[in-house]
Parts: sequence; C-alpha cells; structure tokens
Amino acid sequence: MKALPSSPTRDLGAAVADPVTSQSPFPANAPARFALWRMFTTPGLRQNFLILTVFWIYVAFSNVLYANSMQASFNSMPGQFHVFAPSSARLLQHLLIYPVLLLCIWASLRIGWQSLSRKLPIQLLLALVFSVVARPALRRSCWPHGGCARGAAGA
Repeated sequence: MKALPSSPTRDLGAAVADPVTSQSPFPANAPARFALWRMFTTPGLRQNFLILTVFWIYVAFSNVLYANSMQASFNSMPGQFHVFAPSSARLLQHLLIYPVLLLCIWASLRIGWQSLSRKLPIQLLLALVFSVVARPALRRSCWPHGGCARGAAGA
C-alpha cells in the first residue's frame, strides 16, 4: 500500500504530476559540503540517524545509571573497592563509540541480509568489531581522569 494520495491514480496507469519531487535540490556533481546536507535531508537517513541517536543516548545513560547503582551497593560493603569506571568516563566512552556505531549500521544496511548463508558471517563480523571497540574506548576515556582503577577499566 502506498502512502501518497496520488498512488491510486498512479496504480491505474494514469499520468499524474507528482506534487512531491523526489530529486535532490543539488546536482549530482555538487561540492562535497552538500553531501552531509543531502544525507540529513533525505527522510530515510534522517529518520534512522535520529532513532539511532536517541537510542544511543538511552544506552549511555542506562549504562551510567547501572554502574553508579552497582558501585553504590559495593560501597556499602566493608572495604571500599572500585569495580566500575566513573560516570564521566562512561559517557566519554559512549561518545567515542558513537561514530563506530554509525559506521557499523551503515555497513550492515549496505551489506543487507539476502542470501543469509553468505551475509550472516559478515554481519557477525561487524558485531564483533563493534563489541571489541568498547574496551579500548573505555581505556581511552579513563585517561583524562588519571586512569581508572585496575578493575574499573574492564567493567
């Protein structure tokens, strides 16, 4: 089912002038500075970017809240020890991983899922690459804080 109001007439084979133009306002050989603009003005890409951004903000804050609440419960035990990295390091970690997330999502959409037996290993490789990037990003985000505790950089 098509969402455009002119779709029933188009389906019948009548020639209808489409009020919504599907062409970009910029020519194909426009300068590179318009490439980013085209990416955000295309409805599908803008919508995916917005959904991914809101989702990643949710993931970052839920990760920080989980680590803070777990650390608070460990602090109530005798003998203080730090298991989780500070919240500012966690937020910086998620900020560092965000471009990798966008790149992996772009690659995943580009690869597709048709012919599952051939595409599944590549998709799993992308997932593995994204998951492996998390630990070095956390270690990098701990540097401005003078390093995290020995156990905190891995949690």
